[in-house]
Amino acid sequence: LDPEPDGSLRVPISAWGAITVRITPVRPMRSPPPTGAAWTGRPVFSRYWVQDTGPVPLGGLPLTVHLHPPVDPSRPDPWRVAVALADIHQRPATVALVAEVPGGWTGELHHATVELQPGDHAVVDLHMGVDASTGEPVSLAAGFHLVRVVGRIVDAPIAAYDEHVLARTTRGSHIELDDPVEPPPVRAGDRTDLLVRLTNRADRLTWGELDIVSPWGSWELLPRGCLPVDLEPGGTTEVRVPIEVPIDHPPGRWWILIRARVGEIVRYTDAVWLTVIGHPDPRSQS
Repeated sequence: LDPEPDGSLRVPISAWGAITVRITPVRPMRSPPPTGAAWTGRPVFSRYWVQDTGPVPLGGLPLTVHLHPPVDPSRPDPWRVAVALADIHQRPATVALVAEVPGGWTGELHHATVELQPGDHAVVDLHMGVDASTGEPVSLAAGFHLVRVVGRIVDAPIAAYDEHVLARTTRGSHIELDDPVEPPPVRAGDRTDLLVRLTNRADRLTWGELDIVSPWGSWELLPRGCLPVDLEPGGTTEVRVPIEVPIDHPPGRWWILIRARVGEIVRYTDAVWLTVIGHPDPRSQS
């Protein structure tokens, strides 16, 4: 591909297509790339394209908050908080911002409120990574430490948030989802529960959703297709997914799995079988 006069590249791509572009600089870089810890998270507006999570990138939500950590989140460099007010809000708004930071750290926004017109956005610095008592930079202990910024429109029931987890360990994730135990066969007209366990290894309360995924023919057995869940810090939460079989439902067997969405984390369980058996014919017992 030949670059345009301004240095950009025009890459043709068909509908629903995917391409890979390898770019090699023709001149050496002026400075070497940064080394050390790098931010591996994803901004919230990009999650729409991953497992159908997150807000639509081009709009659809009246308020969005994007949290951008520095290249090395362990340093006391400012984090950037981008706040956007969509055109659909149709009137100016005052957005109040609150930062939730790891225990022992200070968290200071250089603007606690921002004034936005419809379609506008603002970028606010979040300074943290400093000991709350001495003002000196501090290091976090091993574990998972959650940073969250919440924005709320004053005088309106509209809020948005973004969060990022600082991992001071190399093993696992702060969200763990256990595979459920296969439920026993259920008779038509009866009900049971599928027990799902999630563990939050972070140091702060977080929340998410459980999606119940199953094939056509089993949907009327699962009255709750999506369940909200609050995950206490450092604990395991049990969620009971209801299974209710109508009295006239035919016997059969269908697979079922659980998808957990917590912040930028998406987890799937293995599938288990959901078996429905019919009631015995009373005439056969006479």
